[in-house]
Amino acid sequence: MTTDGGNNIEIAGETDVVGNVAALEHGDIYLVDLSSGSAVLDFSSFPSTAEFQLVVQSTRTVAGSQQVSVSDVAAAIPPSVSKAVALGNTLAVQEYFDAHLREVEASMDADTAVTPVIGAKGVSKAVTVGSTETFRVLSSLTTTSAYTSVSATVRCMTSQIALYLDDEVSTSLTESQLATLCDQFSDALQTEFTVLGDPPDINTDGVIAVLMTKAVNELGGSLGGIVTGFFFGGDLLSRSSSNPASNEREIIFTLVPDPAGTYGVKIPTNFAMDNLLTAVVPHEVQHLLSYSSHVITKKGASETTWLNEALSHLIEDVVGYGQENPSRVELFLASTDDTALIPSGSPGLTERGASYLFLRFLYEQHSNRSNFLNTLVNTTETGVSNVVSSYGGGVEAFDAWDEFLMRWGVALAVTNQNVTSDARYIYNSRVYNSGTGHWQGVCLMCDTEDGRSTALSGPATFSANGATLSLVAGANAVIDLANPATTVTLEAAGADLQGILIRTQ
Repeated sequence: MTTDGGNNIEIAGETDVVGNVAALEHGDIYLVDLSSGSAVLDFSSFPSTAEFQLVVQSTRTVAGSQQVSVSDVAAAIPPSVSKAVALGNTLAVQEYFDAHLREVEASMDADTAVTPVIGAKGVSKAVTVGSTETFRVLSSLTTTSAYTSVSATVRCMTSQIALYLDDEVSTSLTESQLATLCDQFSDALQTEFTVLGDPPDINTDGVIAVLMTKAVNELGGSLGGIVTGFFFGGDLLSRSSSNPASNEREIIFTLVPDPAGTYGVKIPTNFAMDNLLTAVVPHEVQHLLSYSSHVITKKGASETTWLNEALSHLIEDVVGYGQENPSRVELFLASTDDTALIPSGSPGLTERGASYLFLRFLYEQHSNRSNFLNTLVNTTETGVSNVVSSYGGGVEAFDAWDEFLMRWGVALAVTNQNVTSDARYIYNSRVYNSGTGHWQGVCLMCDTEDGRSTALSGPATFSANGATLSLVAGANAVIDLANPATTVTLEAAGADLQGILIRTQ
C-alpha cells in the first residue's frame, strides 16, 4: 500500500501492525491499548524461541511523570554510561549558560528600532580582512548585563562570514588553520541557509561575524567547564540600558584553542579544530535564525528550548559536522525511561540526546526534509504544535504526536539489531561525508568514530522483577521479553501512555 499525502509518502514494508499478539511474526508490531489502565499480553501460542521487545511511552506534551508496571521490571544499564556521565560533568556549563540565554531571550520584547533585512544583502558597511573592531562579549554565566570589551581583527572572509580573532590571542591559530576554519564555516553555513533560509543583515555588512575569543574560554572556566560558543538574541536588538552588551549585528562567539589551559579548561588545538568549532558555529547560527524569525520578523514568541536545541543539534548533522552528537546520544540511551523529551526546564546533555534523535527520525521520515526544517524555523508556532504542523500530515497513520512517538520508540528499540529493514521504523544507515571527514546520520550500536571514543550499544533495557517505572514526558522504557511468561500484565496510571510490542525473534 502506498499513500501519497503530498508532504510525505508512506510505503508499506516488511513490518506489519497486527491486530492481536498471536499474529506477530518477526519484525511485526502490536499496539498495546492502555486506555483502560491495564492490558494483558498472552504469549501462550509462541514457541520458547520467540523473543520480544516492549516499548512503553509517555505521550505527555507537558512536563510531568506517570507510573506503569509491567509484570516485573529491573534496569540493566550498559557499562559505557560511566564514561558518558563524566563527559556530561565537563560540558554541563554550556547547557547551564544556554539555558540562561534562552530564558533571557524569551523575556525580551522585539525591538522595533531594529529592522532586519531578510534575504537581502544590501551591503553598505565594508568589512575587509585586517579590519579591527571592538566587541562586547558577555562575561557572566548568570546575567546579560555584564560584558567585557574585546578588540579583534578580521583574519579571513567569505560571502557568509567574517572571522574575527581576539587580538590578545592572535597567535592561537596559524593563518592556514584560520583559512581552513573559514572555508569549513562558510561551506556549513551555505548549506544551512539553503535549508533554513537566509539570515538577517541588520548592520548591512553582508556577513555574520564569528568572533573567536578567550573571553568564551574564561566563561566556561569560571565554573571549571567549557562553553564552546554562544549566540545571544540581544545582539540583534538595539543597545540600551536593559541590553548593554548588544553588538547590534549578527554575531556568533566561540572559544579559542588553549592547550595550556591559560584561560580555563585545556582545549587542544586539534580537538578544537576537529570536534568543537565546526559543530558550534552551525549550531549557534540556527539559534540566530530561529530568534530572528520567531521574534523579530514574525513578532511571536521564541522557540521552546527543547525544540530550539534539537534543531541546532540536527543542523550540525545536516551540514556534515554532527560529530558532537553521539556523546549526547550515549547519555540518553543509558536512561531512556527517565529522560524527558519535553523537560520542565532547559534540556541538559541527556535531554538533548533525546530531542536530537527524535527530530532526526522525523527528518528522515519526511519526503521533503529541507522544507520540514525550514517550516520549523520560519513560523510563529512553537514546541509540539510546531512539530506537528510543520511535518504537514499527509499520511493518516503518521500525522499526530503519539504516532510520531510510537514509530520513534520502535526505531530506538530495533535500529541496528537486524529486526526489520522497514524504513518507517528504523533510522537510515549513516553515511560518511568525505568532504567534512565526519559521519552523518545515526547509529545506535556502533563505534561512532566521533573523536571521543564513544561506542553505542543500543538503549538500556529492562527485565522482569516486579518494580514500577515512572515515565517522564516523552520517555521510552524498552523492556526485554526474551523469554516471556505465558501472560504479561501492564498496569498504567494516567491516560498519556502507550505501548508497542515488537517481535524480535
